[in-house]
Amino acid sequence: MAHPLDPDRPAPPDANAQEEPAIDAGSIRILPSRYEVFIDAQRVELTLTQFRILSIMARRPGWVFTPEQIARGLEREGSEGEASAMRNHIYMMRRKLGRAGGKQLETVRGVGNRVTPSATDSDATQTRSSHPNTPTTKSPDPGPE
Repeated sequence: MAHPLDPDRPAPPDANAQEEPAIDAGSIRILPSRYEVFIDAQRVELTLTQFRILSIMARRPGWVFTPEQIARGLEREGSEGEASAMRNHIYMMRRKLGRAGGKQLETVRGVGNRVTPSATDSDATQTRSSHPNTPTTKSPDPGPE
């Protein structure tokens, strides 16, 4: 919901609303209720649109989002001009996130963008997809004999 006087600003928080849980994707931490983004515990200033794009993508790490899907997620018209605007927002967001955060925003040529999952996210996915009779713990490397 937009601010009643300025549609580009978020609405004032409801005093009775519960805080949304944080979204963690590798070095990126998003606090949705506070409209804050942190990279390795350092706060990063994003525009509201950039914040919303990052939130959409970070909720589904590893998924590739087309510019049209992002525009629809922002409840905007999915025109070619809007797709170009989404690419520009992602470009600027990558610059603001810096080296650590920017590496987690991947471009899939000809398709779109994704937030790469953290190492622990990919390990969990690998464990869930393994055969049920396969042990889920990794045995230590015995080293040279």
